[in-house]
Amino acid sequence: MTTNRLFVVAMAAAAAIAGTAITSCSSGPGAGGPPQRTVFPTSSPTLAGVTDAITVPTDELLNFGIANLANTSNTRVTIEAVKLISPAGPAIREVSYQAYTGRELEAPLGLQGDLPKNCPEHFKPRPIRSLSYAARSSIRGEAVVSFVITKPGHYTMGTMRIDYTSGGHRYRQFYYLPVKITALPAKANPRLVQPTMCAR
Repeated sequence: MTTNRLFVVAMAAAAAIAGTAITSCSSGPGAGGPPQRTVFPTSSPTLAGVTDAITVPTDELLNFGIANLANTSNTRVTIEAVKLISPAGPAIREVSYQAYTGRELEAPLGLQGDLPKNCPEHFKPRPIRSLSYAARSSIRGEAVVSFVITKPGHYTMGTMRIDYTSGGHRYRQFYYLPVKITALPAKANPRLVQPTMCAR
């Protein structure tokens, strides 16, 4: 599978696994901070149903999107911050986050390159807080995490922490992207380095 494959909007399979339950707990990766409360359907934290596998080059900027989130709660939810929990470690560098709203394209799954620089007509970054969801609704928009893998190996993408406000209170939840990543040296595998695919 090439790195230019795009991640299907809405993560329909993930939502089907998760249902619409709202849960609370205080343990798990990235524990600490506001209470944990799940309002966006996501896949299993065990990633038992991994459905995507991609091969990427090392030392190239990669982009992964969380798209078409659906707020299953009865109050408005505004995302305040996102954080990459896994993959993690010294091989994961240059981590950054952007929000993109109003796009009708598919969210990136390992798309390479600087998206706003290479595709300004399609990727216009907005503040993370621009991702705001009315009760029981979704919007066209996505949070995108970008990072570089510097060491060859196998990685799982992984776990994201979403901090959000709802009803005047701040909460967090974990969102799981079931993707297996194989990183190979870019110099030995130059064909893996792909130009940014701005549109599907």
